[in-house]
Amino acid sequence: MKSKNPFVALFHSLTECETCDSKVSAKWVEESWRELTKTTDPEKPVAAVMAALLLFDDRFQMLITEEECDQLVAIVGQAMEEYHRHINPTHHTGCKLADAIHPERQSI
Repeated sequence: MKSKNPFVALFHSLTECETCDSKVSAKWVEESWRELTKTTDPEKPVAAVMAALLLFDDRFQMLITEEECDQLVAIVGQAMEEYHRHINPTHHTGCKLADAIHPERQSI
């Protein structure tokens, strides 16, 4: 049943937004990184740690070709864009509502 109240309809629309269910967060990154580095043996690094080392420390880049490094950087770049989209979702309707409620707020 559709509500006649436009704010109720808007609320339902906003709660159905795909970014509302996102579990990705900065806290999640911190927890995962702490667990990953705590359980990794330097003699037998897991693939995730090796990928991080390839991106973070130029000394490890000799293990892969320049083309492979470029591909890794591109993949991680896409992942970073998605991460930022999840932790900072842009919802234009929500921004308009926030501007209406708090006129001193600047929309992004």
